[in-house]
Amino acid sequence: MTMQGYPTPRLITFVAAMALVTSSSQAVLLVNLNAADSSAEGPWVSRCLFPRGGYPVPGAYTAYWQPNGPLRSTNGVGNVKFFTTHDAFGGDGFFGADTTPGSLQTPTGNEPQFVLNGPEPGNFFIELRLRRRGSRFGDSEHVFGMKSENQAEQFIVSLSDGDDDQGAIDIHMKDDDGSAVTHLDQVSLPIRDFEHRFDQLAFSWDNAASLMDVYFNGNLFIEDLAFAGVNLDPASVWNETVIFNRAANDATGQSRFNGDFARIRIMDHAPVFITTEEWVRESYRRPPNFRYGVPEPGTLPLATLCALVLLTTRARSTRRSWT
Repeated sequence: MTMQGYPTPRLITFVAAMALVTSSSQAVLLVNLNAADSSAEGPWVSRCLFPRGGYPVPGAYTAYWQPNGPLRSTNGVGNVKFFTTHDAFGGDGFFGADTTPGSLQTPTGNEPQFVLNGPEPGNFFIELRLRRRGSRFGDSEHVFGMKSENQAEQFIVSLSDGDDDQGAIDIHMKDDDGSAVTHLDQVSLPIRDFEHRFDQLAFSWDNAASLMDVYFNGNLFIEDLAFAGVNLDPASVWNETVIFNRAANDATGQSRFNGDFARIRIMDHAPVFITTEEWVRESYRRPPNFRYGVPEPGTLPLATLCALVLLTTRARSTRRSWT
């Protein structure tokens, strides 16, 4: 600043350059599910951070009842809001929609619908804040499923009986030409009690290389997990995300995840304004319902723009006071 309060050309240039750099590198937040933002029962709503800006994509995942839907509760420590299917709370069912033959719940059109056509087409980044609460209800259970139209492309996180480690997640990827790869026993999910901190799982998909980095509780757990031949089409519409399950055609409810979800974020590529691992670590340090900790993807350019406006406004105000 000069003595009169005007922003120096060097400062204006720096702020403008930061706005350009950050705006070109930020991941778009496609789905933002926070249990603290939804009602106790019913749909789980994806809340827009900036309603006028139109992102993340608004929408809601309908609760399916078997015979009850996932119920919202509050953690005994930290006042964390979450949805649960754990027997102690009487929760059941799942959120989402599905076009599996014989499915019990098809897309309503209200679900968030998005494409992975960011600056690195086909890439995605997903963060889950969850807890495994007990043994599986059946031979296998499905934690989270993200699928495109007609299930042509899939990203599935599940637990199954045929593995060496029955408490470790399996990761399945499929593209629209039929290429599919499943990796078994990737990250063990310990059974947690009601007072325990929520675990964090994060997945960063590099579509061009067909590689995935997997993070657990703030740390890079698996680097460059290969899904040879799997390449997602950035034009595919993803509209069949299922939470606490993979598919909606299990009338018995035996394949749903026995656990809690507090937060889910889906982005069109990994955060890069700091390293992805630093972003994941900082996010894990925050409470699961925290809304504004590390700047949400897309907010840093906005903050920089606001700084420019503030500097300009201050300069004009100072100029008026001197006239």
